[in-house]
Amino acid sequence: GRMDWRDVEVFGGSLVKPMLRLSGTTARVAEEQGVVSCILSLTHTRRLAAALILLVLEISKKNVDSNITL
Repeated sequence: GRMDWRDVEVFGGSLVKPMLRLSGTTARVAEEQGVVSCILSLTHTRRLAAALILLVLEISKKNVDSNITL
């Protein structure tokens, strides 16, 4: 399975830190690859917006021996 950007949702508000929700194929692939959490950072100006997502992996022999491909 391949990651589909439509399965990635940012939620939260101005009073709550933004969080990432994965669903569908993207959630399944992330779980298979050992993703245990996501860290999200957002920034913006009047003209531009950017996001940085860090996927945290569970360390296991499976992760070490394979190539991670999301």
